[in-house]
Amino acid sequence: MSKHINKIFSMIQTELKSEKVELEKVELNVVKDIQKEIAFYKQGFSDMEKKNSLQIDAMKKVFKAQDNLEKAIKNARNSSVVKRFSKSYKILDNAEQQAKELGVAFRDIKGFTDLTSLMGKVEKKLDEIKSMAKRGESFLR
Repeated sequence: MSKHINKIFSMIQTELKSEKVELEKVELNVVKDIQKEIAFYKQGFSDMEKKNSLQIDAMKKVFKAQDNLEKAIKNARNSSVVKRFSKSYKILDNAEQQAKELGVAFRDIKGFTDLTSLMGKVEKKLDEIKSMAKRGESFLR
Protein backbone atom coordinates (compact mmCIF):
# COMPACT_ATOMS: atom_id res chain seq x y z
CA MET A 1 0.00 0.00 0.00
CA SER A 2 2.81 2.29 0.67
CA LYS A 3 3.94 1.88 -2.96
CA HIS A 4 0.52 2.83 -4.05
CA ILE A 5 0.46 5.90 -1.78
CA ASN A 6 3.94 6.87 -2.93
CA LYS A 7 2.83 6.55 -6.53
CA ILE A 8 -0.25 8.72 -5.86
CA PHE A 9 1.85 11.18 -3.91
CA SER A 10 4.38 11.26 -6.77
CA MET A 11 1.59 11.85 -9.30
CA ILE A 12 0.17 14.65 -7.18
CA GLN A 13 3.61 16.28 -6.91
CA THR A 14 4.12 16.03 -10.67
CA GLU A 15 0.69 17.47 -11.28
CA LEU A 16 1.32 20.26 -8.79
CA LYS A 17 4.65 21.06 -10.46
CA SER A 18 2.90 21.10 -13.82
CA GLU A 19 0.19 23.42 -12.49
CA LYS A 20 2.87 25.59 -10.90
CA VAL A 21 4.64 25.90 -14.28
CA GLU A 22 1.29 26.70 -15.95
CA LEU A 23 0.53 29.28 -13.29
CA GLU A 24 3.95 30.86 -13.73
CA LYS A 25 3.39 31.01 -17.51
CA VAL A 26 0.01 32.63 -16.97
CA GLU A 27 1.50 35.09 -14.49
CA LEU A 28 4.30 35.91 -16.93
CA ASN A 29 1.79 36.52 -19.72
CA VAL A 30 -0.31 38.71 -17.45
CA VAL A 31 2.75 40.63 -16.31
CA LYS A 32 3.82 41.10 -19.94
CA ASP A 33 0.33 42.34 -20.82
CA ILE A 34 0.37 44.73 -17.88
CA GLN A 35 3.82 46.00 -18.85
CA LYS A 36 2.66 46.56 -22.43
CA GLU A 37 -0.31 48.54 -21.15
CA ILE A 38 1.92 50.59 -18.85
CA ALA A 39 4.25 51.39 -21.76
CA PHE A 40 1.27 52.30 -23.95
CA TYR A 41 -0.18 54.68 -21.37
CA LYS A 42 3.17 56.25 -20.59
CA GLN A 43 3.72 57.01 -24.27
CA GLY A 44 0.14 58.21 -24.67
CA PHE A 45 0.43 60.49 -21.67
CA SER A 46 3.74 61.85 -22.95
CA ASP A 47 2.14 62.58 -26.34
CA MET A 48 -0.79 64.28 -24.64
CA GLU A 49 1.55 66.48 -22.62
CA LYS A 50 3.44 67.50 -25.77
CA LYS A 51 0.24 68.31 -27.65
CA ASN A 52 -1.14 70.18 -24.66
CA SER A 53 2.07 72.16 -24.44
CA LEU A 54 1.78 73.04 -28.14
CA GLN A 55 -1.84 74.11 -27.64
CA ILE A 56 -0.91 76.27 -24.67
CA ASP A 57 1.91 77.89 -26.66
CA ALA A 58 -0.43 78.51 -29.57
CA MET A 59 -3.06 80.07 -27.30
CA LYS A 60 -0.42 82.30 -25.70
CA LYS A 61 0.49 83.53 -29.18
CA VAL A 62 -3.17 84.13 -30.00
CA PHE A 63 -3.67 86.10 -26.78
CA LYS A 64 -0.53 88.12 -27.43
CA ALA A 65 -1.72 88.84 -30.97
CA GLN A 66 -5.08 89.94 -29.59
CA ASP A 67 -3.34 92.24 -27.11
CA ASN A 68 -1.21 93.69 -29.90
CA LEU A 69 -4.32 94.20 -32.02
CA GLU A 70 -6.10 95.98 -29.20
CA LYS A 71 -3.05 98.22 -28.70
CA ALA A 72 -2.92 98.95 -32.43
CA ILE A 73 -6.60 99.92 -32.43
CA LYS A 74 -6.14 102.12 -29.38
CA ASN A 75 -3.05 103.74 -30.88
CA ALA A 76 -4.81 104.28 -34.20
CA ARG A 77 -7.82 105.89 -32.54
CA ASN A 78 -5.64 108.03 -30.29
CA SER A 79 -3.10 108.98 -32.92
CA SER A 80 -2.47 112.65 -33.43
CA VAL A 81 -3.45 112.22 -37.08
CA VAL A 82 -6.94 110.95 -36.22
CA LYS A 83 -7.37 113.50 -33.44
CA ARG A 84 -6.57 116.23 -35.92
CA PHE A 85 -9.45 115.27 -38.22
CA SER A 86 -11.97 117.65 -36.70
CA LYS A 87 -9.56 120.57 -37.09
CA SER A 88 -8.81 119.57 -40.70
CA TYR A 89 -12.51 119.23 -41.53
CA LYS A 90 -13.11 122.71 -40.14
CA ILE A 91 -10.31 124.09 -42.29
CA LEU A 92 -11.70 122.35 -45.37
CA ASP A 93 -15.24 123.59 -44.63
CA ASN A 94 -13.89 127.11 -44.19
CA ALA A 95 -11.98 126.84 -47.48
CA GLU A 96 -15.13 125.67 -49.29
CA GLN A 97 -17.17 128.57 -47.89
CA GLN A 98 -14.55 131.13 -48.83
CA ALA A 99 -14.19 129.65 -52.31
CA LYS A 100 -17.96 129.78 -52.72
CA GLU A 101 -18.03 133.43 -51.60
CA LEU A 102 -15.25 134.27 -54.05
CA GLY A 103 -16.88 132.24 -56.82
CA VAL A 104 -13.98 129.86 -57.32
CA ALA A 105 -13.86 126.08 -57.19
CA PHE A 106 -12.68 124.90 -53.78
CA ARG A 107 -10.69 122.13 -55.44
CA ASP A 108 -8.57 124.83 -57.07
CA ILE A 109 -7.32 125.97 -53.67
CA LYS A 110 -3.70 124.89 -53.36
CA GLY A 111 -3.36 121.81 -51.15
CA PHE A 112 -7.12 121.18 -50.78
CA THR A 113 -7.18 117.94 -52.80
CA ASP A 114 -3.87 116.80 -51.28
CA LEU A 115 -5.27 117.24 -47.79
CA THR A 116 -8.54 115.45 -48.59
CA SER A 117 -6.61 112.64 -50.26
CA LEU A 118 -4.32 112.16 -47.28
CA MET A 119 -7.25 112.26 -44.86
CA GLY A 120 -8.98 109.62 -47.01
CA LYS A 121 -5.90 107.40 -46.77
CA VAL A 122 -5.85 107.77 -42.99
CA GLU A 123 -9.56 106.94 -42.76
CA LYS A 124 -9.06 103.90 -45.00
CA LYS A 125 -6.16 102.68 -42.85
CA LEU A 126 -8.25 103.17 -39.70
CA ASP A 127 -11.08 101.17 -41.29
CA GLU A 128 -8.62 98.37 -42.13
CA ILE A 129 -7.45 98.27 -38.53
CA LYS A 130 -11.04 98.17 -37.27
CA SER A 131 -11.88 95.39 -39.74
CA MET A 132 -8.90 93.34 -38.60
CA ALA A 133 -9.95 93.88 -35.00
CA LYS A 134 -13.43 92.53 -35.72
CA ARG A 135 -11.97 89.51 -37.48
CA GLY A 136 -9.62 88.92 -34.55
CA GLU A 137 -12.45 89.18 -32.04
CA SER A 138 -14.67 86.77 -33.95
CA PHE A 139 -11.73 84.36 -34.26
CA LEU A 140 -11.29 84.27 -30.49
CA ARG A 141 -14.95 83.57 -29.78
